[in-house]
Amino acid sequence: MNSQLILRGLDGTATLENPCVLIDRGDRRSRVPLQAVADVRVAADRARMVEIVLTDSVVHRVECRNTAAVAAFAAAVGRSLPDRRDGAGSDLVTVEPLPRRPRAPLFTSGRARAVVAVCAVAWTAHIVTAFVRGGPTTLLFTVLGLLPALSALLILRVLAAALHDWIVLRRRGITVLARYDGSYSGRLSTFTFVAADGFERTYRGSGGRREVEVVYDPEDADRILARRPVAQDLLRAVLGLVLLAVPTGLAVGAAVLAYRAGASG
Repeated sequence: MNSQLILRGLDGTATLENPCVLIDRGDRRSRVPLQAVADVRVAADRARMVEIVLTDSVVHRVECRNTAAVAAFAAAVGRSLPDRRDGAGSDLVTVEPLPRRPRAPLFTSGRARAVVAVCAVAWTAHIVTAFVRGGPTTLLFTVLGLLPALSALLILRVLAAALHDWIVLRRRGITVLARYDGSYSGRLSTFTFVAADGFERTYRGSGGRREVEVVYDPEDADRILARRPVAQDLLRAVLGLVLLAVPTGLAVGAAVLAYRAGASG
């Protein structure tokens, strides 16, 4: 039994899962039966793009930086095509929502653990150096600066994620009216709406309303925000920067005191 061949592209993923080719984009999967495929080829003008041509001339394209992977995928699909094809083409293609992948907890990946380990070693070396060069006073200020520094990094991460979502939704977000469906998730009310692709999506927000305008990302089912006035977004941004400034100032102040203690020692 052959393993599934996967082509991870710039805007989606194509998987050869005989007797179908699965094309994943955003949170949607197109299931293309091989009997509906007339030809699979590398694009004539772009060696990084594979073209899946259906029997009714509809073309699905996936672009990948790895030209060798593109050629191998096109060849593998070509070898898997059946002798008899169905002229219905795109009518045989089904589109289904992808199951939501749970967000990975912090520090689960090998790269994240490596970063944490390197930071821990660097901070330990910094503390030892501070004690050797400046004595207990320098060590005290160095340790005291750790908590506000970590707090500032966590707040910065939250603000960066919120800014990223805001920019993405401003660029390609779609606004719809979501309606309260009568259920709760914890303390949040559940609102549902039908997206432009015909699939139902869910938004959870504060209750007390029967309807709410939401903006969703058509390429990411988890990126949904309630529409707010620009002034409210600016106020939230200012409050976030204030929250960031407090621990940052404390961390910088502790670093300055540690430096002065070391210099005077």
